[in-house]
Amino acid sequence: LQNADKALYNVKQGGKNGYCFYSEDMNKTELKSDEDFERQVNNLKLQCEHKGAMNVEYREFIRIYDLISNLVRRYNYKMQLFMITLIEKDDVELEEHEKIMSCVENAVKGAMRAVDVSVRFSGNQMLVIIINAEKEDFIIIKNRIKAVFMNLYESNNVELRFQLADVNNM
Repeated sequence: LQNADKALYNVKQGGKNGYCFYSEDMNKTELKSDEDFERQVNNLKLQCEHKGAMNVEYREFIRIYDLISNLVRRYNYKMQLFMITLIEKDDVELEEHEKIMSCVENAVKGAMRAVDVSVRFSGNQMLVIIINAEKEDFIIIKNRIKAVFMNLYESNNVELRFQLADVNNM
């Protein structure tokens, strides 16, 4: 049963839609040499390469928000938090709605930097954290997201609304 727990833990750490078979290597919990440490660092680097905004689950988003908030307080970083709301002018089927929201997620990912973080907040909303950006940058970011979205989903029946929160003064 402990072996199954270790395999399940590995799957959870890897994210959605994963699987893992137990192996004896899972019992190794400490790095024995500089070579082991270097291998681990290289593995981390490989796993962390992504383009565009990092889309995470809500619990992870809260933890990342907390981390960045601490950087804002301690080191004078800038952080912007905004919400994107999808407005559908006509009723659409659930399948079409999910397709549209997927386009919103992809637009955020495609228009943002790898240091920015997003989460699907509700059925028609996303939250996005932008690091080291000023309020003035928000207009450029908003327009870039809209442009990418319109390339992904061509319809006049939907609108993206953006709300910016002033989190640096909270």
